[in-house]
Amino acid sequence: MTSNVNIQQLFWQSFVEPKAAAKNFLALDLSYDAVFSLFFSTVCASTVLIFGFDALFQNAQARPGLLESPWQFAAIVTVLTLSSAVGIAWIGQKLSGQGTLRTVMGLIAWLQVVQLGMQVVSYFTLILPSILVTFVQFGLIGWSFWIFIAFIDEVHKFENMMKSTMVAFLGTIIGMLGLFFMLGFFGLFGGGINGF
Repeated sequence: MTSNVNIQQLFWQSFVEPKAAAKNFLALDLSYDAVFSLFFSTVCASTVLIFGFDALFQNAQARPGLLESPWQFAAIVTVLTLSSAVGIAWIGQKLSGQGTLRTVMGLIAWLQVVQLGMQVVSYFTLILPSILVTFVQFGLIGWSFWIFIAFIDEVHKFENMMKSTMVAFLGTIIGMLGLFFMLGFFGLFGGGINGF
């Protein structure tokens, strides 16, 4: 296992050279334990940040339905992400990609770290006029998507961003199917949500 990667440098590199950052992250050769520790840590951090911000600055009823509880939110993000990672790894391999579930999941976990930074930036932009806030929010979403596609391209060694975009789209569809299955299985569509 390689450990000579500067994490702070890797974080900033992810924004400007995502494929190079993905290559450096994969060089760490993290184990499943490390990958899932990183993943669950970022899910928890993101959940705390979102609901903490809402508690301080927003209406308590700002997140109705399935997202009204931090536990429900974290569970939905976890299932959606894991299912998408499985889909991206499986579909990528069917298209001659080299990524495995471990490496795909590792990069997605690292992407969540990057998105956590974007999340913090998005909150700071709320002091700007609303039109600028909207512009920045859409810019961050597009930037995040570009990083996501570049990560997939690197992990599967496609060297084809269009192919990577297709894999990302199909993998996300599988993630949504996994989420709907989980919601149905636990009865979260109807009255069962109150007992979650």
